[in-house]
Amino acid sequence: MSAELVVGNIYSRPEIHQLVGGGDWVAYLPTKKNTVLAGCFDPDLNRRAPREIDVGRGDKILKRAKLLGNAKSIIPVFIKRSSNNWEYIGLYRCTAFSQEPRDINAYADRRKDAIGVLYFEESNVSTEEPVADTELLEFRAREGKAKLKLHFRRERSRDLIIAKRNEVRAEHGCLVCEACGVTEKSLPKSIGEACFEVHHKTPLSQLTSETHTRLADVSLICANCHKMIHRSEPMLTVQSLREKLRI
Repeated sequence: MSAELVVGNIYSRPEIHQLVGGGDWVAYLPTKKNTVLAGCFDPDLNRRAPREIDVGRGDKILKRAKLLGNAKSIIPVFIKRSSNNWEYIGLYRCTAFSQEPRDINAYADRRKDAIGVLYFEESNVSTEEPVADTELLEFRAREGKAKLKLHFRRERSRDLIIAKRNEVRAEHGCLVCEACGVTEKSLPKSIGEACFEVHHKTPLSQLTSETHTRLADVSLICANCHKMIHRSEPMLTVQSLREKLRI
């Protein structure tokens, strides 16, 4: 990837083609020599972009999705803002590719032709989300076993996100950040949901043995507050950040 890419800048597809080192000019996963070079995602087709990307039918795109999911690559990601105008939003790591029915059917607004889902996270953000049942608010997930930690992180993240979001929506009618109070409804429709992340009240890094996590042990907060919490020293609690923001 070229160092000329600047977060927030708008690029055309020919410019992206040149800056990332080739690949297709129109595909949303431009690829060269069996390597996916970038992600170019249209929020009208992917309501949860860039966190989740709906993979449509077609042997070529399915092959590329599997390549990316298996490689767990870090790629530059662009979001379509208008015709041939793509905003560079940064580097994202593909954490998984799933064709499980539970993942494809997790949202009613998936693409009608979706046969899989690609999952991404910001490459410079450490997410620590556990498994949870979307129906059981007292569900406990096994966590903290170092040998399988990375595997569990990838497998569990989407389940807990769905469960926690369902809990918050049931209580408030929409997603709400527990720290700053920003709501899903106050954000652009195409990106509002993607701005919310699950935060462990007790970081998994502090665990010395395998344990269990309930939904009551995590908070739903916006990405900005999540970064502020993890970059503070000592690390702030959600409540202490909320108090600071209200001063």
